[in-house]
Amino acid sequence: MLRVRTTTQFSNLIGDEFAWRRKELIDFRIHARTSNLIVQKIMIRAGVPLAYAHWEGFVKSGTELLLNFVSHQNLQNKDLTDVFFAHSLKTQINQLITSCKATSITETAAFVRDSSKMKAEIRHKNYVDTESNLSSVIFEQIAKSIGIDTSKYEVMYKYIDETILHNRNQIAHGEYLQLNITDFHALIDRVADLLHMYKTDLENLVITDSFKLI
Repeated sequence: MLRVRTTTQFSNLIGDEFAWRRKELIDFRIHARTSNLIVQKIMIRAGVPLAYAHWEGFVKSGTELLLNFVSHQNLQNKDLTDVFFAHSLKTQINQLITSCKATSITETAAFVRDSSKMKAEIRHKNYVDTESNLSSVIFEQIAKSIGIDTSKYEVMYKYIDETILHNRNQIAHGEYLQLNITDFHALIDRVADLLHMYKTDLENLVITDSFKLI
């Protein structure tokens, strides 16, 4: 399993994750614009769930990359801010239960009491649950769980729910969707903007050591 240990490594990985998604979105946008009307309608229908997939995929993969990085900084639980301490404690309690070492409430309580001095360890692979339906509510829960200020995203919440998510669900459920090329361009551009915003927030968390309790 890949272990993200350095700021440079994290920056490169999150940059690569963002770059290939952005390129695919832009390429699809260009091809849709230059296609004839019949093909264009098909590409718009295909492009809407693709745009949503990149929205959900980047939030999930980017968040898990951050948790991977924090988990490999050789910190103790007491060194972490509350949100990351919660992730580490959740991981360690789950491991305790799975290993059947916690046979009583008393033993579990003793574990929690001593956990602040334990080495921080955060499960990160397949850890983030978007519920395959990344609404503004679920996004906010995920972002706040790693200490991101979501206030600047709030202006986009209505668009996320009523356009990105709603249109994707219509197509996924086999319903007819009438979306013109201008609206499709706007959807692609806004998804790309959201990915860039989230990438910047993740990088800032790493660069400023905002996961550490100072």
